[in-house]
Amino acid sequence: MNHEPIDPSLKKNRDYYLEFGEFFYRVFDNTQFLNLGFQNSNQTFRHPIQAQKQLVLEVARTGDFKPNQAILDVGCGFGGAAAFIATSFQSHVTGIDVFKYHIEQASDRQSSTNVKILFGNSMDMPFEDDTFDRLFSVESAFHYENKNQFIHEACRVLKSGGKLVLADILKDHRAKNKWLTRVIQGGIGSPNLFDVDLYRLSASEAGLEIKQVRDISKQVRNTLPVWIKFCIKKAGKLYHHYGIKSFAMIIGFLLEFYLICSHPSFSYQIIVFEKP
Repeated sequence: MNHEPIDPSLKKNRDYYLEFGEFFYRVFDNTQFLNLGFQNSNQTFRHPIQAQKQLVLEVARTGDFKPNQAILDVGCGFGGAAAFIATSFQSHVTGIDVFKYHIEQASDRQSSTNVKILFGNSMDMPFEDDTFDRLFSVESAFHYENKNQFIHEACRVLKSGGKLVLADILKDHRAKNKWLTRVIQGGIGSPNLFDVDLYRLSASEAGLEIKQVRDISKQVRNTLPVWIKFCIKKAGKLYHHYGIKSFAMIIGFLLEFYLICSHPSFSYQIIVFEKP
């Protein structure tokens, strides 16, 4: 697989997605989704993709997505969420991603006239001002080197009354264990986790208002048994593609994410911003 030359500041994130993006795509039956999922206590999912779709639905419903809206998915990965939103809400969805191999894998998603996947950077979006009704980013913003610039760009491309919806891993501003924060940030490929107050300040400076903050740590944590059972079921395929060391690393990766959703220093939030 050939990959484009990449800015050194993005290399760690590229390596992160080379390791786990391909894992998601190959092992989980070519799924186009790249997220941990969402499961309420009264739900029972047998396959991770059910939980992954549920998370995208929660983002869309929290952000009040509607038919015929122009929607932008920032950090769209393989394009699964973009295609799912376009179909579920009869909307027009554009996805951008900084990694060209994601876009190559997402090419079949462009067969629909309502979905378009493009190369684009979250901090320098290739669109005119006031283009989109909704903008969403699922498990992507915590990777961004300059989140303030991303928030400014989101405000610029949103129409008046438009909304930005993030599903993001956050730190708690009261967290005192700086060593643990550094370890977690390094493990998930994040240069600098934000807390809600930092997002609120960034939004204010950009011209956005935070309208809703919804903690879904428990619902994300609920999906861990689904992932573990599925990994055990696919153990042969995992071993064939990755070897025992990588298999153990993948299980460790999943456990690390769910530790984040259990530890008081971190949380998984859906945040809704609005442009006046």
